[in-house]
Amino acid sequence: MSKEDKFFEALREFAKYISDAGVILNEVAEGRTDPAEGYKRVSEIKRICRDNYGRLTEKMYKTYKDPCDLDLARGMIDRGYSIVGILKDVFSRLDMIQVGEAPEELKLSARLVSSSLEELKKTMDYTEDISRNYMKMEARCNRIYTYEERGDECFRSCMRKLFGGEDTKYLIYWKMIFEDLEEAQDAVAGMVPLLQKLITGM
Repeated sequence: MSKEDKFFEALREFAKYISDAGVILNEVAEGRTDPAEGYKRVSEIKRICRDNYGRLTEKMYKTYKDPCDLDLARGMIDRGYSIVGILKDVFSRLDMIQVGEAPEELKLSARLVSSSLEELKKTMDYTEDISRNYMKMEARCNRIYTYEERGDECFRSCMRKLFGGEDTKYLIYWKMIFEDLEEAQDAVAGMVPLLQKLITGM
């Protein structure tokens, strides 16, 4: 295997763990998993990702010498790691206390984040043979952008409802959670152009 093959192999494993965190998010939002259990499981994923972060960064420096390529690869790694941290914060908040009933948009927002992460994992899987799978990768990247747009709509819809209410605690609490989910969604979408530029050399 070339150095680049080894880097992408490590990146694929990294993406799998991040996607697993998205699955847990969906389970918690749908009430199939307790927030405390979700927090415990995503904390373990973050620990694994933290361990992999160093190895992945080391492979990155062995693979790329051009500063632009290094910035692209580093941006992908940092965004991926940040997603797990964001989701851990969401679970922590839900586990400590929940103010009122969850807005109905929570399930949709969580599903969009989870779906984006699943598409990202599948896109990364295609890096085993980029030339053969390039069009498939592009299709999945476009789906991530679509999920991001739907997530924006969901966020705006929820904010309109929250600010139209009279319970300040409810507003502040759920606004923080939805902002975290929006940040996670943006981070996934932000990884797409970095990957596209890295594999095309543009």
